[in-house]
Amino acid sequence: MKHKLIRSRILAGILILAMLLPACSSKKQERPELLEPVNAKLESALVERRDLSDITLYSAQLLPEIIEMGFEDDGYLNEVYVGAGDKVGEGTVLASLVGHDYNTIKDMESELADIKEEFEEKFRELEIEIELQRLAGRDTEELELELKHQREREELAIEEKEAKLAAMKENDIGYNYITAPSDCTVMAVTNTRAGGYLAGGSPVVAIDGGGKLSLTCDFINENTIRHAHSYYAVIRGERYEIEYQAYTKDELRIMSANSVSPVSRFEIKGDTSGLNAGDYALVIYVSGMQENVLVVPAGAVYSDSTGKYVYEIVDNTRIKRMVVTGISDSSYVEIVEGIEEGAFVYVKN
Repeated sequence: MKHKLIRSRILAGILILAMLLPACSSKKQERPELLEPVNAKLESALVERRDLSDITLYSAQLLPEIIEMGFEDDGYLNEVYVGAGDKVGEGTVLASLVGHDYNTIKDMESELADIKEEFEEKFRELEIEIELQRLAGRDTEELELELKHQREREELAIEEKEAKLAAMKENDIGYNYITAPSDCTVMAVTNTRAGGYLAGGSPVVAIDGGGKLSLTCDFINENTIRHAHSYYAVIRGERYEIEYQAYTKDELRIMSANSVSPVSRFEIKGDTSGLNAGDYALVIYVSGMQENVLVVPAGAVYSDSTGKYVYEIVDNTRIKRMVVTGISDSSYVEIVEGIEEGAFVYVKN
């Protein structure tokens, strides 16, 4: 009895164990295919190599092309012949400028003309008088000598005035004017009144560019543009090649003197028929192009008071790695040191 009881208990234990264990199938159990490495998660990214450039984005806007016209020389505004909103034809005189001595020169020219006319009239009468005296049998030698000396004195005075006038004309800009380069609409005119002083290069009249559009954004200096790998605009989802329009030194000087902040101006290349004034755009500035650099997504890089870092994923655990970064664009950041190629990093949502 004792031995049979023990066997029964052993058999019962085996039966219970069999019930607890999963039933064995005659077929081999299938395992799902792994599409990602074991330690890769949806919020992770591979540290890899790719070509990278430093990209800066500038908000921009399309505006009607405005041409500002002025005089090259300093002088005094003589007159503006047009007003804002006027439609003018090619060659129309828009404004005129005179030099500092312009009015003085005009007055001297008028005065000299009067003096010469009076001179000729005066000595014509004196010559007639001398001739009458001679016909009357009188001695005219003294009168002729006096006439000669008087003519010499007055001719000398006229020569001195002419020399002064010539010197003033040599240094004077004379009469200057600006004309419309094509059929256009006047957009604005200077508020300087006739007779007011104008520095050379000052805008006097602004006209439209005959329907052309201009692209403007925050100021980018000419030296920066020269060092660009490339630059272009994105307008309505399309790429447009653009050309930088530099300011002259006079334009920059005038803006500085008037506390006007410059903006960058670009000419849009190609067909702009589908674009309108007021459209917003992006100017894409590309620099520092480098090939085959180590990169991570921009969303993987964090920073605090200690510096920049990423989280490397090792066995589903995030490990903080301090990194040194290089150039970046809108999507990727170069990793100079701190993590190896092939690692996985956490990417924040």
